[in-house]
Amino acid sequence: MDKLKICGIYYCSDKELEYKLNVHDKIDKFKINVKKWESRNLTFEGKSLILKTFGISQLIYVMQCVNIRNEQLIQIERLIFGFLWNKKNVNSDSTQNSGNNRAKDRICRSIMKNSYEKGGLNITDIECLDRSLKLKQYIRASESTHNVKRIQIYCNSNNKCTLAQEFVVNSKEDVCQTAQETLNLITDYTRNKFFGEDESVINSSLAINQIASTNIEIFLLRKKKVFLNCISGKLKDEGIATYLDLVMAAETELCRKKSKILEMILSAFPAYFRDVANSFDENINVRQDNLTHIMNAEGTWIAITESTTKQLQWLLKHVLGKLKDLEINSKISMIDNEVVNIIQFRQQCKNAQLRNVHFRMIHNDFYTYERMFKFKMTDSPQCQRCVEMETTKHLLWECAESQKIWNLYNAILTRVQLQNMHISTYEDIYRTESMGILSIIKTKIVNEFIQIIRPRNWTIEKIENVISNIRTIELYNANKRNDWIKTNKIWKIFENY
Repeated sequence: MDKLKICGIYYCSDKELEYKLNVHDKIDKFKINVKKWESRNLTFEGKSLILKTFGISQLIYVMQCVNIRNEQLIQIERLIFGFLWNKKNVNSDSTQNSGNNRAKDRICRSIMKNSYEKGGLNITDIECLDRSLKLKQYIRASESTHNVKRIQIYCNSNNKCTLAQEFVVNSKEDVCQTAQETLNLITDYTRNKFFGEDESVINSSLAINQIASTNIEIFLLRKKKVFLNCISGKLKDEGIATYLDLVMAAETELCRKKSKILEMILSAFPAYFRDVANSFDENINVRQDNLTHIMNAEGTWIAITESTTKQLQWLLKHVLGKLKDLEINSKISMIDNEVVNIIQFRQQCKNAQLRNVHFRMIHNDFYTYERMFKFKMTDSPQCQRCVEMETTKHLLWECAESQKIWNLYNAILTRVQLQNMHISTYEDIYRTESMGILSIIKTKIVNEFIQIIRPRNWTIEKIENVISNIRTIELYNANKRNDWIKTNKIWKIFENY
């Protein structure tokens, strides 16, 4: 028998055939499912939902127990962002010539993968997902009585426990290898990001327990301190195995020569380790081989056995440096980050298309004639409505036609006694209003500005129609979700429109 399928996973005598059936075929299903949605006019949020529901879902089960090579992780990443940016050859089978096959990202991937409040869309990072799934399986098995636990112990020759702070990674089994590598990454991130900086974290009993219980041999092997590791080998016979043992031995050693050796080994560890170890209290703290808690990205301790795949995935985005915060003032000159409250706008606006416009707006992702001319998409960088160069600022504010539209908008606000909400500067267009319906109306007007045929010769009746249409849609949607009374009260100020 050349191949055998057990619980959805193929096992073959030919390893390449096995990899094809378990990985390449799943990626092909990913492509097919995504292709069905390519022609739809989806928003970024819609595309993200489709990717997670119909694309990435094809890979999750396999990721838990099959090693996926780096080449395929890169291929999946390209498929994800190719779909987001409407790359024409997103379904190309070629993984070579990455420069020709890579989608032209208009927004940095590290921002797109970030949370909504940081200017992102929570796009999945495929490497972090792969690592988090395998680590979660490893954690779950380590707590069970299943025979898989025996495999984990076999693959962990340096520790009796299967969950430790750090490992000399064993390549005998793929899931164990990835899980051990991931725990090492988390440990290093915690030490560098939190333990070395935040005294309140170091003073916690969990931090003291972990630092004091650091295994000397494994730490030195991981840091490639070969000479020091050879010297420390003799210490194990004397019962000196952890960092706490090492500190206690150094502080009580009377022999000058041996004391010098102990201090030499201690110098390989971060300086703050010693202060933390000296805080160890036998009445409060415990020596532990097992890793019981890890820190999430916000610096909060969570029990490792209770951590979810989602939490691990988010932590790994930070650990692997996959995230970057949006700096609005670097994207759009003269706009302060505090002017825009992304979460508040998302709570105010339930319309996915308008949220998409707002997302593009704060990322300066509009197709102005200046940008289209740069990429040879048009013959001139000039505004259709005047002779000036059409930048984003010109399109939304500086053009005489745009000024006229905002003046009409201001006139309506004056009618309903909202003079303090006027659009008086370019920055005001981006401002998240305390009255949510005004943020929605502004975004709808901006949506009119970015159409292929730019708006001109607008009258106050046109603005009134825009407001009326939005109000009608909002009330209709509110009626569907049994929220009509509350929504009608919010829009009451514009009931005459």
